[in-house]
Amino acid sequence: MIRTSLVALVVLVACGGGTDDPAPADTAAANDAPAQVATVMTVPCDGTELPAPIETTGGFRFNPSTMTISKDQVIKFVSGSTHNVVPDTAPTDTGLSIPAVGATGCLKFTATGSFKFKCQPHPSMKGTITVN
Repeated sequence: MIRTSLVALVVLVACGGGTDDPAPADTAAANDAPAQVATVMTVPCDGTELPAPIETTGGFRFNPSTMTISKDQVIKFVSGSTHNVVPDTAPTDTGLSIPAVGATGCLKFTATGSFKFKCQPHPSMKGTITVN
């Protein structure tokens, strides 16, 4: 019992946990990124989207796999029967998602940045949309 108490005391002092120490700053909260709101919206495909869609091909890839667009532009994704579109990197709450396999959908990009996506059943199928 004495040995355990002594070890606990040494650890407490070495880690700055004495009672005279000021309370440590909440560094976890300071290091957390602010909550990100959706930066991509699912919108109806109504003919106002860019003329060239991003399509899946028989070679397990997106065509084109990279695209640069302007903020607030809409891209149509045309998926094959075994493909979908989901975010490739965190945060996953950007809105870049057409989760149903084989679905076709349009996404409007409402913020600038680089948005990486992939096919969930085939994670080697990747692409990037850069929004200026």
